[in-house]
Amino acid sequence: MGDSLTEALQVPDRETFVARIEQALGTDPGVHCENFGISGSGPLDEYHRIRHDVLPTHPDAVVLCLFPGNDFLDACPEAAFDEQGRPLGEFF
Repeated sequence: MGDSLTEALQVPDRETFVARIEQALGTDPGVHCENFGISGSGPLDEYHRIRHDVLPTHPDAVVLCLFPGNDFLDACPEAAFDEQGRPLGEFF
């Protein structure tokens, strides 16, 4: 899960971060990694995709790749959070 760095359209599929994780986990046919990286997305987009697209598939693990630059420089709308600062799923 992540943005353009995870999506990795600029490199061959076998060289993406996701492919390298899958390779590092071994040749077990039960190990499969899905790439949910989308260019231009930020933490709120990724939260939405984790909650609505990834978790319903019941994964064993989720790896969230954040870039300290643009992922934390984006302004987050106040309406996206409840009084305790938790993201609102309904915002999306």
